[in-house]
Amino acid sequence: IVKRIKNTYFLFIGSGKGFEKLRKMKLERTMFVDAVDYEQLPYFLNMADIFIAPFDSGEFEYFDKYGMFWSPMKLYEYLAVGRPVVSFAYPEIEKIVGDAGLLAKIGDLDDFVDKLQLLVDDVQIRKVMGKDARKKALDCSWDKKARETIEIYNSIIH
Repeated sequence: IVKRIKNTYFLFIGSGKGFEKLRKMKLERTMFVDAVDYEQLPYFLNMADIFIAPFDSGEFEYFDKYGMFWSPMKLYEYLAVGRPVVSFAYPEIEKIVGDAGLLAKIGDLDDFVDKLQLLVDDVQIRKVMGKDARKKALDCSWDKKARETIEIYNSIIH
């Protein structure tokens, strides 16, 4: 991505195995910030024009068998900031991101970079998707998610 998309800067926030692997690559135009307190996160997220979530099924032990079995909280945080997201078209990601981003074919890094390049080049699309992102975030409350979770448990139990 860094080689193909010029005039961009990348900010990675976090910790863990994947984070450290990226840090060791010494990428150009890339800054790394260790995990921050939740209260500080909006400050960093508001620096971005576009968010990327390049989930790779090969990184997760049970992904192929069970699909995305965790809640990708970062996607909700990205939507709340009102910026578009580029990720891969896993069904779970499609449900969350919808029209608030561009989703590449699963595992196709060239398609992922093409989608990112489109957003880098087109400010108007970013604005429209950003508005969609913010609307989606406002429509998705913890109360709503709790009710949906209870409904799922009730359907399994009954």
